[in-house]
Amino acid sequence: MQHAILTKLHNHLNNGINREADVVYLFIEIGKYLEQNKNPQFSLIRFYRNWIAHSQINDTHLADEVSTALEEALASSEVGDYI
Repeated sequence: MQHAILTKLHNHLNNGINREADVVYLFIEIGKYLEQNKNPQFSLIRFYRNWIAHSQINDTHLADEVSTALEEALASSEVGDYI
């Protein structure tokens, strides 16, 4: 199954990302692959996949972490001076 997903992703990327539907398909397939590997390292990709696929997300734990990490990164960099 993982090989089939990688083949689909390879073909999809070779055709180019030109429409919103291409992005949705890309994230859905990446999510399937990550689910099979049970790799928690890519939780941000899973968050974006859920955001793309669902109109409402009840579990905002990861979104809160992302927001906090972004705020901390901005506060500790020169970028924060421009925002």
